[in-house]
Amino acid sequence: MLPTYTSVNTVEFSGPDGVFAVKNSPVLKTNDSSMSLQLVRAGIGLAYLPEWIVAQELASGALTRLFPDYTTFAPRVYAVYTSRK
Repeated sequence: MLPTYTSVNTVEFSGPDGVFAVKNSPVLKTNDSSMSLQLVRAGIGLAYLPEWIVAQELASGALTRLFPDYTTFAPRVYAVYTSRK
């Protein structure tokens, strides 16, 4: 499962043994992280989720982080607001 804010066909992971790429073939894309988390909890598949959303499940052992010694891309986040002048 991938969030809809990504259009990534391949994700590169970098870590102690170098860089490797994983081709994405998501069966589901959603803009609802809560739904993705529920599907992962139900054993439906893997998901790319922000750490703060899964922190409790990781700490309890309910979920397992894949490739813990590796990092991947971080989507750009923009804060936009209207002027109040």
